[in-house]
Amino acid sequence: MDHTSLDPHEFSVICPDSCGNSPKGKLIKEITIAFAKRDLDSLSDYISDGFTWEIVGENKINGRENCYNQLCKMNKDRQVLQIEIKSIITHGREGAVNGSLILDNSKEISFCDIYQFTSAGKNSKIKVLTSYNIELK
Repeated sequence: MDHTSLDPHEFSVICPDSCGNSPKGKLIKEITIAFAKRDLDSLSDYISDGFTWEIVGENKINGRENCYNQLCKMNKDRQVLQIEIKSIITHGREGAVNGSLILDNSKEISFCDIYQFTSAGKNSKIKVLTSYNIELK
């Protein structure tokens, strides 16, 4: 397991070593961390112009700019303390990640993100993201 502890403004990342076995798996790991950080600069490298993000049961967001606006609103008053990536699966133009977030208000959120990329290549961008988030009691 990779336990990366970042600077005080960051959070710890727990991830099995196997998550970086493929170029697409490594990419999904980087994207997942960038989303948790709300790192708009990094995300701009990963998101296609025609990007669509569906947060199941909440929103459907179209376009890069609307994605950035949504990220700025999400957990505005809460910070991520830890992310645990449990598994990453990839095949061709698609991939998925599941894991959990621990927030500074002691809430835990389990998540599963399903990605559709613009191509199967390792430098492709996200075309569609479907997110399932469950707040644990």
